[in-house]
Amino acid sequence: MKRTTMLLFALALPLSGCGYNRIQELDENVAARRADIEAELLRRNDLIPNLVATVEEAARFEEETFTRVAEARSGLTRSREQLAQAVQGGAETDQLSR
Repeated sequence: MKRTTMLLFALALPLSGCGYNRIQELDENVAARRADIEAELLRRNDLIPNLVATVEEAARFEEETFTRVAEARSGLTRSREQLAQAVQGGAETDQLSR
């Protein structure tokens, strides 16, 4: 009886270490995944200032473009008015010279 108990104990002893090794392996996997998540969060955090700068640059460009278009339209309107006045003045001069 003692011999059988000792034999079972001797066989069970190496198997008990397998569970411990598995737990350590899983713990290392969790730590590695946590590090991956932290690295991804830091990368995203670093991208935010770049995104903000890009949006600000696009807004500045859009405002500048709108301003230039408005100035061009204003200049075109003034040119049309001057042309109309010149044509009208030319017609009056023609009528007076007759």
